[in-house]
Amino acid sequence: MTWQYIPVPQPDPCWTGSVFVAGWQPVTGELTVTDPFSGGQLAVVGACSTREIDRALTASLAAQPAWAAARQARISVLSAAADAMSAGGDALVAWLVHETGSSVAKARLEVGLAAAELREAAELAKLTFDHPLPGDKRQSTTHREPIGVVAVIAPFNFPAHLAIRAIAPALALGNTVVLKPHPCAAISGGLWLAGMFEASGLPAGVLSVIPGDAEIGEALVADPRVGQVTFTGSVAVGQRIAETAASQLTPTLLELGGNNALVVLRDADVELAASCGGFGSFYHQGQVCMSTGRHLVHESSVEAYVQALVNYADRLQVGDPADSKNDLGPLINARQLARVDGLVRRSVAVGSELVLGGTNSGLCYHPTVLIDPTRRSPAWQEEIFGPVAVVAPFSDDQDVVAIVNEQGPGLVASILCADVDRGSELGARIACGIVHVNEPTIDYQIGAPFGGWGASGNSTIGDRTSNVVNFTKSKWFTRRLVIPQR
Repeated sequence: MTWQYIPVPQPDPCWTGSVFVAGWQPVTGELTVTDPFSGGQLAVVGACSTREIDRALTASLAAQPAWAAARQARISVLSAAADAMSAGGDALVAWLVHETGSSVAKARLEVGLAAAELREAAELAKLTFDHPLPGDKRQSTTHREPIGVVAVIAPFNFPAHLAIRAIAPALALGNTVVLKPHPCAAISGGLWLAGMFEASGLPAGVLSVIPGDAEIGEALVADPRVGQVTFTGSVAVGQRIAETAASQLTPTLLELGGNNALVVLRDADVELAASCGGFGSFYHQGQVCMSTGRHLVHESSVEAYVQALVNYADRLQVGDPADSKNDLGPLINARQLARVDGLVRRSVAVGSELVLGGTNSGLCYHPTVLIDPTRRSPAWQEEIFGPVAVVAPFSDDQDVVAIVNEQGPGLVASILCADVDRGSELGARIACGIVHVNEPTIDYQIGAPFGGWGASGNSTIGDRTSNVVNFTKSKWFTRRLVIPQR
C-alpha cells in the first residue's frame, strides 16, 4: 500500500480580516486557526462581532423572498455546489486533516457525504408540497412555506458534513442561512464552504458565515429575526440554546449525541463483535456523536471480547493525521484531552480496571479499554467523546434492555447476535432514535432519518419528510367561489 502525506493547505487571502456577510466584508476581529497535532498556526481569519450578526440577518431577510421564489436557481446552485465539493474535495480534505485532526480516510468520507447531501438537497428543491384536503363546497389545501432565516451552529468533529446537512435542505426549501462554525473548525466548517457556495452562484445574502466565540452564537440565537435554530453539539450547550431561543419562541432542532450502547449477546461472534465495538469507540478518536461509549457483553464472552478489543486497538496507528498510514490523530484541543483523561482516571479510582491505554502523546490519546463490572464509573455514566471503550458484563438477555435504557433515552444502540430475530425483538424495546442489529453504532445513510430522543435531542433530520417539516412552516388555505351566507 502506498502511504500519502497531506501537506499543510494555504489559506485563501479573502479569509484574512474578512467574514462572509453578503459577500466578503472586512472586520476588525481575528481568530487564529491552529493544527491540533503540531500546534502550528494555519491561518488568521476574520472573527465576528454582534455588528456582523446584525448585518448578516439584515442581508438574509432581504435576500430570502427572491431566493424562495427562484426554484430553478435553488436547484442549479445546489447542483453546482455538489459538483464543486466533489471537484475541490482535496482542498477540503487538507483543511479537515490539519484543522480538526481528521484522518485522511475520515476526511475523504466527510467530503463525499457533504457532496451527497448537496445532491439530495437539489432533488428536494424540485418537489412541491401542496396537498388538497377533502371538501365539497370549497377548495382546501395544505401549503408549506419557508421559515425565513435559519441559524445553523455547527460542531468541530464533522464540521463540513454537519454544516451542509442543515444548510443544504434549508436552502433547497427557500430559506436563507446564517452559519456559525465552531471556532476550532472556522475554515473547514465555515469559510471554505462560503467560498464554494459563492463560486457556485449563490446570490449575496442567501448564506452568511460568521466565525466567532460562544457570545456570538448566543447573540444569534437570541435575535428575534431568526426563524429557527439548528444546533449539533453537547447536551449542556443545547440546553442553553433551547432556553435562549424559548425567550423568542424560536423553534430549535437539537442533535446532542449520547452515551451510546453496543450489546453483544451470548451467541454473537466475538471477533466480529469486537471489530464493530472497536470501530465504534475509536473512529475519529471517539469524537463522533454515534461513538460506542458502553459495551454490554454477555458474561460468558467478556474475557474473549476484551482480548479481541485490545487486539483491535493494538493494530491502530496513532500519530500525525496528515500521514495516511495513521488511523487516529489528536483530540481537538487540550481541554478535551484533560476531560477524557480525567474521566479515565476517576473511573480507575472508583474500581474500573484499566486494560489498555490511559496515556497520551501530545493531544493524541491512545486507544483505551476499561472494564467496569459495576456500571457506576464516570466513564460509563457520561459521554466521553474520546477513544475510550468501557466494557461491562450482563447475565440475562431479558435484563439487558433495562440496562441500556437506565441512563435515559439516547441517540443510537446496536445489538450484535447470531439470532437476528431475537436481536430485533430486543432492539425494538430500546428507547433511542436509532437501533442497529449487527452494525456498529457509527453508521450514516443519506436520506435516512437521524435523531435522538430525550437528552440526545428534539429533532430528526436527514430524510425528506423530516427536512420538509423542519425547514418549512404549514399554512391551511381555503377558497370558495362565492361568499357563503351565515
